[in-house]
Amino acid sequence: MDVQGQSLLPLMTGEKRSLRPVAISGGYPHPVPWEGVGSMGALFSDHGWTSLTDTGRDWALIDFPERERWELYNRTNDPGMTVNLLKQHPEQAEKLHREVLRFLRRQKAPRWMQRLWRDGPDAIEAPPPTDYRRLIRQRGMPAGAPLDGNVL
Repeated sequence: MDVQGQSLLPLMTGEKRSLRPVAISGGYPHPVPWEGVGSMGALFSDHGWTSLTDTGRDWALIDFPERERWELYNRTNDPGMTVNLLKQHPEQAEKLHREVLRFLRRQKAPRWMQRLWRDGPDAIEAPPPTDYRRLIRQRGMPAGAPLDGNVL
């Protein structure tokens, strides 16, 4: 039987403090602003793809497919993540980025998504909109906010 996951016993017994080198958070990647999604495009001053955040014990990388948009923070010295240290510590950013690539492979992410983070947006053809995105474009944001003016 194929079971996903890992035993938490080493954490509970104190044998280990962590089961992984980084935590990766974020959502399904899509270009921003998301064309045709109510007034949401007006909320974004930036254009490009959404990011993943790679958070290790001491460092956090805001990891965009476009490397020029990366942001690196030292969580120990700057817990509010206000000073971008990417230029001073590019090796830390690369180390965290490798963890994202490893995570995407391990999770069997679609090939286009793995290429997006490995080679950048110019290396892929964006996937066609799913039915969900198509419906959003037609009807507006689900659970719309008053600012949207669109409610399903």
